[in-house]
This record gives sequence, structure tokens and C-alpha cells, in this order.
Amino acid sequence: MADLHERIPKEMFQGMIRPMIRALSTRMVIIRLNESARCAIPRQTKLPDLMPKLEALCYEQKRAKVGEELERLWELYFESRMQDEDGTFSKLSDELNEMLEEDQVPADEDKRKEVRKTIQKIVAYLEESEFGPEEIEAVFRFKAFPDVLALYLEDFGKAATA
Repeated sequence: MADLHERIPKEMFQGMIRPMIRALSTRMVIIRLNESARCAIPRQTKLPDLMPKLEALCYEQKRAKVGEELERLWELYFESRMQDEDGTFSKLSDELNEMLEEDQVPADEDKRKEVRKTIQKIVAYLEESEFGPEEIEAVFRFKAFPDVLALYLEDFGKAATA
């Protein structure tokens, strides 16, 4: 998987990370980053001051460990937000992964259509789970292989409306 700074454009970073930090608590995020990514962020740092620091660590200093820890934290946030008791998201995700050829979207047009249909099912399920468009895009940016993300963006992302 590509680094966080490669999958999430800098201008989208704060909008995708801020809700996660709010939900998990700024203090907990700082403690985890200080421990696993060897940051020296004071624990009393408030969210508005933390966001530019995280952005600088990810995009200017390109500290991979910061991105990795933010991804782990985002996964925790997603799981708590998702509450996928019946396993529907996991089943759809597995279905999508089975269609891929070595983490790539197949070149065959019929197979690509099937991948697109499964992406549509995932988007519909996330919408039913009360995820907004930005949150759904965050799910694909954090969890999807680069080829799948590109296909999603063609059909649903900001790239589709640009």
C-alpha cells in the first residue's frame, strides 16, 4: 500500500483525520503517536494546534511511522463507527478482493464491470450505515488498493465531479 501522504491529498487530510481524532480523543491520539512514531507532541496540545503538526509530519517531513499510526487509529475509528455486526462490509470487501488480480483491477472489461458493481454495493452499504460522501471516500482512501481507489474515484470521488 502507498504511504498516507500518497493516498490522501494534503488538502483533504484535515477533513479526513479530524473526525477520527475527535472520536478517539486528541490525548489518546497524541499518546499513541508519541509512543509508536517517536513524536514529541505535548499531551496537552489541542486539536486545532495538533492538525497542522500532523500535516507537517506527514506531508513535509514524510514521517512514515506517523502515517502508519494514523492508519491504525483510523482503522479503530472505522470499526467503532461501522458496527458491522452481521459482517456485511467484510463480505463485500472479501468479494471485491476475490475479483482482483494480484491487488489490481482486472483489464478485462466484463470483470471491471463486476468490480464496479461491487464498489457500488460497498458505497450503498456505507450510505445505509450513515456515512457521508467524504467519509466514504476516506474509507476507500484508507482501505482500498490503489487500483480500486482509482476506479472508485472515477465513479464516485471528487475526481468524478471535477
